[in-house]
Amino acid sequence: GLLYMGSGHRLMTEFLLGEIGRRPRSDAAAAGREGYALCCGLALGLVNLSKGSSESATSGGGAGLSDLRIDERLHRYVVGGPEDPETRSKRDASDRAAAGLGAGGAAGLSSDQEQCSCIFEGENINTDVTAPGATLCLGLMYLQSGNKSVAARLSLPDTHFLLDYVRPDLLMLRVIARSLILWGDVRPSSDWIEEQIPGMVKRAFDRMISKARNMAGFAGLASFANMRMNSSPGLVDGASTAGQRQTGAGSDEENNATKSNVDSNHAEKQADDDDVDVDRHAIRQAHVHIIAGACFGMGLRYAGSGNEDAAAAITQRLEHLIRLRDESDAVSVALKPERPILEMCLSCTAVSLAMVMAGTGDVRTFKLLRAIRWKCDESIRYGTHMAIGSAIGLLFFGGGTCTLGTEPEDIASLLLAFFPRFPINTMDNQYHLQALRHCYALAVKRRLLEAVDIDTKEKVFVPLEVLLDGKSSTPMKLTAPCLLLNKGKLFSSSSHIRALLSGEFGLTSINDVRFQSHAVCQEEVRPSELPTRPSRPSIITGTDWWKRRRVCG
Repeated sequence: GLLYMGSGHRLMTEFLLGEIGRRPRSDAAAAGREGYALCCGLALGLVNLSKGSSESATSGGGAGLSDLRIDERLHRYVVGGPEDPETRSKRDASDRAAAGLGAGGAAGLSSDQEQCSCIFEGENINTDVTAPGATLCLGLMYLQSGNKSVAARLSLPDTHFLLDYVRPDLLMLRVIARSLILWGDVRPSSDWIEEQIPGMVKRAFDRMISKARNMAGFAGLASFANMRMNSSPGLVDGASTAGQRQTGAGSDEENNATKSNVDSNHAEKQADDDDVDVDRHAIRQAHVHIIAGACFGMGLRYAGSGNEDAAAAITQRLEHLIRLRDESDAVSVALKPERPILEMCLSCTAVSLAMVMAGTGDVRTFKLLRAIRWKCDESIRYGTHMAIGSAIGLLFFGGGTCTLGTEPEDIASLLLAFFPRFPINTMDNQYHLQALRHCYALAVKRRLLEAVDIDTKEKVFVPLEVLLDGKSSTPMKLTAPCLLLNKGKLFSSSSHIRALLSGEFGLTSINDVRFQSHAVCQEEVRPSELPTRPSRPSIITGTDWWKRRRVCG
């Protein structure tokens, strides 16, 4: 995938597409299938990176690949179902060729050696193996395309019945893939994160919060946390009716009052129809995974930008997850998913926040990441420590001299490195190849802007106004040395920088800030106009030096 990135190579595309759904031919090949299928899906997405069409009708990849039906086959890998007969016949032929067997009876003689005795998958596709790679492959193929037709194929379940057929962590990957496709629709706000949650999940989650606040006593709270929301209303009503019969004779007024209470309770149950056949555990897991996926998509969208709105939205969700982990009040206990799931989503959200604030060294973010760190014991997995350590490293990228890029190749590298499935120990490669964690280096951009005196070769403090692409009416006011962060698409071409005390110069390549332009200051500058700076006697010798200084990048 890295070698043929963005080439649309047909042979590699056809090969990788078939490898995603490859069946194990032996017991040894059954181990690590999830990670292998994920790598094949990511590689296929890299080969056809941003090759998808932005039109409503899917094109199936780049030119010359329409006959492979890439979109259709990837969608089948995501949702499951019977395997395509043509694809299965081609795979069987390739397997026989790889085993050195002919197409005739020789294959039948060694059929026992070709089959895996550990798992039997039947005629249907095993989506637990193929769905992660296929989902992210669609996101990479249609990266920044805005193709709503492909994004609709990755929509989240809108009913509780369909929710039971999708693994919770796959919901997170679908949200990430949709954010990659609908790149321009991602907004740096908490409302956008809420919009990614299906309505039925949001309503059930809100009802869980309200009911948890009304619960009194530890026994009632424990029963609330463990029970399922599928209790039959008729059973409750029947139990109350039986209780009335056991109480014996009573006054008519008491019976009428009891009947009115039962009717009112029944009316409330009718108004709350969604409570029927709802799994509380599924709601908890789906909600926390969708939130983490939305934060990760926002982190990729605003990587290296230092966007305060995006950071505030992710920070709000991160603090919510911290409360679920640390607090033991009624609401937290009722909404808390299983510990490994909560730790994984918490780590994913922390990495998302670090991607947005990469290289800024933001103090508030650093304090929050330090608060997330947990004690080192057997209950905390290695992947959690790795994720939090990576987040702190992103925050202080290159000592504040580097940040993350936003080109398609950079986004793909970040997805490879920070895939939101963290290992249990150092030898765990079942669901993600740990060697890919180093791919973040491909997205690092050195964007330190420095002002250097030509005569003394010393770095000086100079206030700057940066107008990117001429599209912003209000220029950014910076003081060199500083880090040039990503500000949307304004870094796609030339920028314009004006030193307040030294003139103007053009910046032609934002990725290489060692530009060649020089700016010479010839006018006299009053001492009151000098920038605020530490005392440096060896460099600053007085007003005469400021009259003749020359500043360059």
